Amino acid sequence: MDTKRKILVLGASGLIGRFVTDDLRARGFEVVGVARKLSASQIGALDLELPIMSMDAPSLAAVLRDRAIDVVVNCLGVLQDGPGSDTGAVHRDFVARLLQATRESGRAIRLVHISIPGNAATDRTAFATTKREAERLVAASGVASAILRPGFVVAPAAFGGSAMLRALVVLPIDLPADRLLAFLVNICTRDLAYGVETGPIRTAEATTMLAQLVDVLGPDARWWSNCDLSYVSRWSEHGKPSPLSWNPLTHYTFDRAIVGTGSGGTVTFLAVAED
Repeated sequence: MDTKRKILVLGASGLIGRFVTDDLRARGFEVVGVARKLSASQIGALDLELPIMSMDAPSLAAVLRDRAIDVVVNCLGVLQDGPGSDTGAVHRDFVARLLQATRESGRAIRLVHISIPGNAATDRTAFATTKREAERLVAASGVASAILRPGFVVAPAAFGGSAMLRALVVLPIDLPADRLLAFLVNICTRDLAYGVETGPIRTAEATTMLAQLVDVLGPDARWWSNCDLSYVSRWSEHGKPSPLSWNPLTHYTFDRAIVGTGSGGTVTFLAVAED
């Protein structure tokens, strides 16, 4: 890309947005980082603190026009709905206004939109469905664009997946092979809210799949989970840990996480509950 092009990064205070902003500057690009709030260590001469989510399309268009922006990188996103966080407002409604602003700016702007892996058939959460709705808006807009779908993101900053992995590192699962399999099956087949065996995978299917994975990763594999493992010495008469002992340590990232690595391979299970 021509380094003379001026780039605006939305969400410049977040994990991906901060990295993109710093990396593009290191490559010689003129970058305007935009966020609702930037820390003292993040904000630079070109950066802007703006109430992005409350700005209408004409206001956004004015920023693009006044700053002579050539490329917009949209890194805005929230993991789930909650106080102050609305997945639909951030992922879908804002993108609609941004696309309108891009068309009305009078400039030939290219949009780089950060989305997620997968497709509509596998989307199960508000996070995923609203991300996919934004993709459809971008595709139908006529705006020059590229949609990027990064997978699991790990970085030095303690955000999302990075925080989860740090929590898992201190909680290795050290169980005999037979109990390890029972433990994994128990986690994968339990309903997150009620602890009964009506989860996303049936016990028979989970047992077959997980037995194969345990075998492929080998006897020297290492396993981690964000489950509270303090109870593992207390097994039920059926050879299973109690479903009531589940205690996620990374509640705001994933409700359930299991990572196994061995024989040159890694397997990761992530689950998010929606009530």
